[in-house]
Amino acid sequence: MSPSMEFGEDSDSVLVENLLASVSDHQRRKNREQCHNRTRARLMNGYWVFSAPVGYRYEKQKQGGRILVRDEPMAQVVQEALEGFADGRFQTQAEVRRFLMSRPDYVLAMPSKTVRNQAVNDILTRLVYSGYLEHKKWDVPLTKGNHSALISYETHLKIQRRLQETGHAPDRKDIDRDFPLRGFLVCDRCGIALTACWSTSHTGVKYPYYHCRKKGCQFYGKSTRRDRVHEQFEALLRSMEPAEGTLKLADRMFSDAWNKRRAEGEKASKQMLRRAESTDREIEKYLVRIVRSDNDSVIDKYEQKISSLQSESTLFREQASKTSYPHKNFDEVFELCMQFLASPYNIWTKADLPLQRTVLRLVFAKPLAFCKNQGIRTPETTFPFKVLRFLETSKCKMVHLRGFEPLASAFGGQRSIQLSYRCILPGL
Repeated sequence: MSPSMEFGEDSDSVLVENLLASVSDHQRRKNREQCHNRTRARLMNGYWVFSAPVGYRYEKQKQGGRILVRDEPMAQVVQEALEGFADGRFQTQAEVRRFLMSRPDYVLAMPSKTVRNQAVNDILTRLVYSGYLEHKKWDVPLTKGNHSALISYETHLKIQRRLQETGHAPDRKDIDRDFPLRGFLVCDRCGIALTACWSTSHTGVKYPYYHCRKKGCQFYGKSTRRDRVHEQFEALLRSMEPAEGTLKLADRMFSDAWNKRRAEGEKASKQMLRRAESTDREIEKYLVRIVRSDNDSVIDKYEQKISSLQSESTLFREQASKTSYPHKNFDEVFELCMQFLASPYNIWTKADLPLQRTVLRLVFAKPLAFCKNQGIRTPETTFPFKVLRFLETSKCKMVHLRGFEPLASAFGGQRSIQLSYRCILPGL
């Protein structure tokens, strides 16, 4: 049936009906091809053409068309979630989901007023957040987008590698403000993480305890008061505070390393650019081979190799743009770092639970072993605190620029042996 024409049952009417249907079908297919080609061409030019991802919104350009721009405050929340997962602040996707659920601006902007697990996975796997585009179904290779990126391409690759890893312990829901060390304390005998709970006495009063629940362990079922554990832990943090002179020496070392990095930045950037150009030349060679080849399987292999090389070239160019860092002032960047190194105890006592868990990961390289009889055992700290401890216990001092006279005289006074703290800590 047609709203504009009445078809009959005779042969001429059937012919006209079939012709009109064929022409309409051709127009529909042609319109589909044109829309696909235009959409694909816009993707090739670096413009996102699908629904705006969470954290972005579309904005009209003066020259026509629309482009993705940051949608605050959603963009800042998504950026923090992505960088936190890449850096290990969030070990699992469940932790990312709980972080997003803790942000009212993000939750209220969701249609369902909640954050689903699939939404978290979509955020972590979207390439568009790194400022690049790719659509393999339409044969669109890795392309630099025209929108502003929330994270770097290197961070995106780090996230994809972490998504493929397994074996991360989930962030327990029962870790709360009452037991911030739960999950980070392990039994010194069996090596299993200590659990914690509130125990009710016969008078109805509740008391907090840490205890081991590994059957067969020497300390199975034996509890230790929470206050005793926390007092020992806080004393441990206070003992890690370095002396003022040690901090000044560390600050001088960091400053010297910072200046050295600035001097080497340009050299490293040029090396990355040369590697990117070399990769581009290798891509051109494979393109020539594709043109000359008639074997479909060989062409598929070449295309896979080209896709891998394009990803490497993009990574090299991004690293070249970042290698020239640091651009900021040393004092501006290291001020908070030095405050943390000076007194992690102050941050621990004033921080909320998520920040306290971050302090644990920044200070200690491994979980703390706890013995019911002897308390917290000697911890393994992270590298910065190992350096500070070494500087304090080794009683090292700065060597005078004139050097050691006996060694200088061995060279006939022609060459002065100048030693600094680099001799004390080689490789820093």
